[in-house]
Amino acid sequence: QMLSRFWLLRSKQALFVTACTVAIAIIAVTIIVRSYRRNYQVLAPLKTDKTIEYLADDILASVPPNGILNLSHDTSAFAVNYAYYVQKKRPDIRYVYFPLLQHHWYRESLRRRYPDIIIPSLPSSASFKSYLKLFFDSNVTTRSILDEDMNKTVVEHWVPRGLLFMY
Repeated sequence: QMLSRFWLLRSKQALFVTACTVAIAIIAVTIIVRSYRRNYQVLAPLKTDKTIEYLADDILASVPPNGILNLSHDTSAFAVNYAYYVQKKRPDIRYVYFPLLQHHWYRESLRRRYPDIIIPSLPSSASFKSYLKLFFDSNVTTRSILDEDMNKTVVEHWVPRGLLFMY
């Protein structure tokens, strides 16, 4: 008799767990379906939205042939990253993220990827500002250097060019 009570209790617990699992699954599916219905009309037009592609094209069009480009804002950087690396647009541009130039691994990576630009060694006593100025001065005679902001590290010689500023 005790054994039968144990199995009865056990089966009631199993039934309760199963009922709870089914209830949670139904609630989850309901939330997902309602969310999809509510948001589809808002999100559907995004399939044909080309705003980011146009931004990337406009930024890349602002760079003269063989220019060196730095972007530091997420929206413009992600747009151009996609156009440059995935769509292979403007392979003549050298895409360099200036703040990473202070790291040895990044300078080595750039030397391998872009052997045609000058990547000076970083003297141990040099500040990042002086190194960036050295990088600019080493390359500006053969390539235009562009940034989406007037780079505050090297403040002189910036002029507007399209959506960018040119050193």
